[in-house]
Amino acid sequence: MRTWLGPIPRSEGVALCDKGLSRNATRGHGLAQREYTWPVRSPLLDLQPVSRSAKQAFLEGRRAGHLPKPLRTCWERIAHRVDPYGPDSTRVVVETDVRQRQEAVDRWIRRLPDALEAVNHELARRHHVLVFADADGVILHRTGQGWIADQADAAYIIPGSIWHEDRKGTNAIGTTLVERRPVAVHAAAHFASCYHDFTCYAAPVFDLRGDLLGVLDATTVADRRESLGWLAVVAATQQLDRLVRRTMDEPGRLLPLSSIERLLNRFSGPAVLVGARGNVRVASAQTGQGQLRDLRSVWPRIQQAVTAGESSLPAEAGGTLQLEPFTDLDGQLLEVAVFWETDRPRTSVTVARRDPFAAFESPDPTLQDVCRRARTLAPTDLPLTLVSETGTGKEVLANAIHSASKRALGPFVPLNCGAIAPGVMESELFGYAPGAFTGAASGGREGWLAQAHGGTLFLDEVADMPPSLQSALLRFLDRGTYHRVGEQRMRHADVRVVAATSRDLAGLVDAGVFRPDLYYRIGAALLRLPPLRQRSDLAAFAQQLLDQVCVEAHVPVAVLADESLEAIETYRWPGNVRQLRYALMHAVAMCGSEGVVQVEHLPESIALASSADSVVASSPTREEATRQALLRALRASQGNITAAARTLGVARSTVYRMMERFGVARPTPVDTRRDT
Repeated sequence: MRTWLGPIPRSEGVALCDKGLSRNATRGHGLAQREYTWPVRSPLLDLQPVSRSAKQAFLEGRRAGHLPKPLRTCWERIAHRVDPYGPDSTRVVVETDVRQRQEAVDRWIRRLPDALEAVNHELARRHHVLVFADADGVILHRTGQGWIADQADAAYIIPGSIWHEDRKGTNAIGTTLVERRPVAVHAAAHFASCYHDFTCYAAPVFDLRGDLLGVLDATTVADRRESLGWLAVVAATQQLDRLVRRTMDEPGRLLPLSSIERLLNRFSGPAVLVGARGNVRVASAQTGQGQLRDLRSVWPRIQQAVTAGESSLPAEAGGTLQLEPFTDLDGQLLEVAVFWETDRPRTSVTVARRDPFAAFESPDPTLQDVCRRARTLAPTDLPLTLVSETGTGKEVLANAIHSASKRALGPFVPLNCGAIAPGVMESELFGYAPGAFTGAASGGREGWLAQAHGGTLFLDEVADMPPSLQSALLRFLDRGTYHRVGEQRMRHADVRVVAATSRDLAGLVDAGVFRPDLYYRIGAALLRLPPLRQRSDLAAFAQQLLDQVCVEAHVPVAVLADESLEAIETYRWPGNVRQLRYALMHAVAMCGSEGVVQVEHLPESIALASSADSVVASSPTREEATRQALLRALRASQGNITAAARTLGVARSTVYRMMERFGVARPTPVDTRRDT
């Protein structure tokens, strides 16, 4: 069987692959499960924090559109019912009411502690509390210990407290009750400011008939947000889904999951078992992500077909869906086994067009804004300029703009102005006539403009274009005509120009290096890609990029260990995405078949920078800071390399490399024995 997880975000660096949860996170903690338990049609609602000024503008009715739409929708729902700056308005129900509520779901909630036991220890070690609230938002159960439990007590995250949106504003538990899908609320995304110190992950728990039983939530302090909280919610929700299925199953109505797995695997094509709310419980090895995505749109039709007593219906991408429903004694739908049967190949196939901007899908608000503006400007013929540091993906974005434009069927021609000698750049761009200069081809040559006719010309590093060529480019942009070098006949090219630079064009204009009239022409629409170090989704993006690297290298999908994610998030990445890609290629090569990328698998510069940053906050230089950190760790451990590595947060092999690099000898352990 293939194990599937629900539509989990990568915004917190949760490592996903067909093998289930990340290996480093699941070893010894019992987190890996066998079901895909969340509704295919209900992806995570990931609410990221916004600035205080943005929130104030929203409250005053100004620039509400500047907030991310999902967050704005949630805040608008409760803005007139909750005081955003008021004190905690928690109401705690009496103990007898809590017991009555627990008795209402007694069949399975009494087994809740056992179901959560597998994740409790690791959650407590990582300073999380795990709570379960019923369908009214009343917390019925909480686990957690240590100082995080004290923090939870102070915030009234305790049994009996009510966490409905009407009382608490936007929060993971209350918003999950309304949205009926997984929700993450980070820091200042909470509407009430008294909860800005927390990050919370929650997911709904349903019964067999699709009715909401309650919400499972993992909470920690905002500055310690990490993948484990979300991972624990995934695993524990899956455990509860199995538990609910067992305790609420009427005798003889449902087959054991192990039996269903065997039946699905005997079918030659894709096959899944779907719960009453559209959640896929198990899927056969032949089932791909395409079929799982199709269920989002086809599930209402499946429900209608089963209700009408039909046993099949046409599939979205051709073929037939065979349906085998399971119902309770009253005939209410509990589960459906769905089998994809393929028809004979058709003579014509309609291929769904891929979203050109899929590579830029991200929860990072800056990147979302860039993507939104790029989508809006793509259908126009307006010249665009992409401004960002080297390696951020300017050419990828330019290609996406081309693919989303009316010129998508035309050529996309990239030209790096910084890689061509100034003396030959004009002939490269415009072409040249026969005999235009010594060494010219006898028949002349068409330039990049002619090759881009009907499409898009991408001028990378446009700031390096010599002044004479800037003038010629400006004339072309104004008139759409040009002439080849050594030729007087005017030619025409229908070309859209997208420029890019990593330099400050406005500053170059002020310095007299770049023509102001050309700047005004190509700079009318500027798109600024954020550098990698400023992206809020860096950890998730790194794992996504690692998946791509593994696929390209034809190796099993690897995952990033927590220490590796921390190193990636703290490194400054001067080479941005390009540097990160090559760092991950290096890591995959060093990782081999281990499947988990540790810090020592990353390039040494990144691992060492991470070690120095984590141990020494202020030193004259990074090199000296790293050396001093190494010396202190070795002295404290009396030459014990394993202990020194633990202090630095790196592998033993990294400590040996650092010692060799800085010429540091291994200290001799102090002999603590005394002569008698």
